[in-house]
Amino acid sequence: MGRECQHEGKQEQIESAYLSAVALDHMLQAAKDAQINAAMLRQLLKPVLQSLEQATD
Repeated sequence: MGRECQHEGKQEQIESAYLSAVALDHMLQAAKDAQINAAMLRQLLKPVLQSLEQATD
């Protein structure tokens, strides 16, 4: 009986660790996507900022 409970506890720990790893993987992917989006936005805004600078010179 005690051994069975121990096994179930270990199984829950493994499942919890796996779900944590999956969640972390999703967060890292989202951060990577956000970084790419920020870089693309920066590229898109560069000409706008340059023309604003030229207009105020």
